[in-house]
Amino acid sequence: RSFSSRKWLCLLAGLGMGSTLIYGNWFQARDTSSYVQDELLLANAAHRLSRDAEALTYAEAALARDPSLAAARQVQLASLFYLWTEAELVERDAYWNRLGAAIPQEAVEGDSLLSFINGLYFWREGDRDQAEKYWAIGAAGGDLAGQWCREAQAIFESESVVDSLVGRWMME
Repeated sequence: RSFSSRKWLCLLAGLGMGSTLIYGNWFQARDTSSYVQDELLLANAAHRLSRDAEALTYAEAALARDPSLAAARQVQLASLFYLWTEAELVERDAYWNRLGAAIPQEAVEGDSLLSFINGLYFWREGDRDQAEKYWAIGAAGGDLAGQWCREAQAIFESESVVDSLVGRWMME
């Protein structure tokens, strides 16, 4: 049996419409551009897996796109803190300086880890009033970092608060 010209025309039209449906762009639906949410998602995933260098890279990429992202700022600060605690002596100052540059001017409500980190930063920099303010905010947290804030408040007058708290934290 042979195909008539009408059948060939229908077959070609069907193939054309099928390929248009399959391979068409459809208003940029196949766009492979990345978005700030992509970096934020990767930063959070890396942070949860304790891959702090990767988390820091993705968080800073998200902050480069949108500096007002609080979630990216939280991952950045936590990653810098953890990298500082684990760094060799040569790298510690660099992480500490980056941490200081990243600390927000306003207090972070509801995040006891960031409150502890901020308080620790200001304590080491000699600003006890700021440290106490941040630890008071973080002490309301029911997690481990909230406990660290409460311990920092309890031994606030001790000069060895940094060594005591960071040493205890690194042992857990």
